[in-house]
Amino acid sequence: MTADRPASYLSVLEARIQDPGIFKGERTKASIRWVTALLLEETSYANVSLDLIARRAGVSRPTIYQYYASKRECVLDVLSEFLTIVFEFVERDSKARRAKTDDLLALVTDTNREYIAFYRENAALMERVRELRQEIPELISLQQDVNRKWAERLAAHISRNGPLSHKQAIFTAYALESMIDDFLRELFVLRNPHLAALNLTDEALAQNLSSVWVRAAYGVSGLG
Repeated sequence: MTADRPASYLSVLEARIQDPGIFKGERTKASIRWVTALLLEETSYANVSLDLIARRAGVSRPTIYQYYASKRECVLDVLSEFLTIVFEFVERDSKARRAKTDDLLALVTDTNREYIAFYRENAALMERVRELRQEIPELISLQQDVNRKWAERLAAHISRNGPLSHKQAIFTAYALESMIDDFLRELFVLRNPHLAALNLTDEALAQNLSSVWVRAAYGVSGLG
């Protein structure tokens, strides 16, 4: 990952804590949020409590109540920002790639290469969002909004550079989005032994997924 694009959401929160320009109250809230994200990576939502968050963050439970009324509210706040980070990462990366190349395969491969590394680093939080959609229904609409924004941007690019109509492009964008996320979930979260047996490097994974992508989205050949 590049220096200006941290590999994990935890690193984003950690950098915020270390920012010398923030006030004490902002630093305290940042520490609470960092600990919450860390606990969500380490254990299940059911095992997270405000007492545990307070202890790990080095603050009192009443201090947490200055920022959050409940564990649910705290976790929703953390995961809401995480979903925003996911979208901003993909969007910032795709803009940079479009500025550098007109080669569709190179563009898609570079973007997928970055997203694979990002997903690997944040796989536990990706899974927590999926797990908690029933417990915290607000996450459903938040995730759907992120998916919609991403699909609309991809569909616009597909329509400009391939044979598909806008409606077909939207459908294809959603399908590709689901394909990538489900594939990476099988690999990095569920650790599917059949996929692991393929012994693909991240580079080979990016190239092969992108080959499927460009054929589906743009109607052109992928890798030979």
